[in-house]
Amino acid sequence: MKKKYHFYLESKKRLIEFLNKNEVPYETHTTISLNDRMEKVTEDMCVFDLYGDEDTYRKFKWQFPNYASEGTRSIEYSEKEIEESEWLFVYNKSNKVQWVYDEESFRETCRVKIPIIGSHYRHAEQVKCLSATKAVKWGTRQFFSGPNAMDDIIFCSDKARKMLQDKWNGLEFWTVKKYNTCQNIEDLYQLVFNEKLPIEAIRGWKKGTCSICGRKIIRIPKGEEQISINRKYLTDSNSVYSTGEVLTGNVLGCNTFSLNIVPQSFYQYCKQYEMNRG
Repeated sequence: MKKKYHFYLESKKRLIEFLNKNEVPYETHTTISLNDRMEKVTEDMCVFDLYGDEDTYRKFKWQFPNYASEGTRSIEYSEKEIEESEWLFVYNKSNKVQWVYDEESFRETCRVKIPIIGSHYRHAEQVKCLSATKAVKWGTRQFFSGPNAMDDIIFCSDKARKMLQDKWNGLEFWTVKKYNTCQNIEDLYQLVFNEKLPIEAIRGWKKGTCSICGRKIIRIPKGEEQISINRKYLTDSNSVYSTGEVLTGNVLGCNTFSLNIVPQSFYQYCKQYEMNRG
């Protein structure tokens, strides 16, 4: 079990030089978003991972102390640990989908303002298909990918959709639109986990309420990675689940997010058909 830090940072010259010098693999993406005045903003971003037990991570913290705290921390498990688990939560290792945050795709509530960062909505429940700028060139052994940002969204190819469809309850596949059009992008789908667990199913973390709307939420202490679910709520090994948009950081004003949970059979199926890369 290793601690992994995922970074999505502005692609500055000094950062790129550090990554090249230390032979850290990275990808660069151009993102398009809208500011408060509804103006289109284009940014060049850099995506990379570092492991907490490596010298490169310690060098990175020393040279970029302000950036070090912006990484999303997760645990990378060994094959033995994965094989011995009844249930697993899934996320993306690759970020090939050039998605665009389209406000029409979400029901946004509870706007807050944070100094320097600006205003944002604490809760964003997806209600329509997502948008991306272009199709994805899938590799011969790549079936899944994430967006070019640190979001808990899972996309897949049409081949993956056909292989997984109707095999697990609670799993749907939504089309993805080309940004600013009504056309669907070929060979690109989003995995939607629509069987949501009640908040009572999540154990061990502090439960609270949103200070604006009163919604029940769970605050995750900084440094915690391992989610714990009460076994009695995971009743169907033929189903996949979502925690729902109830998880948040331990700092006031953080966005809520969800985790996607699958049974061991889901992983074994992907492994059998060599779909588990990424």
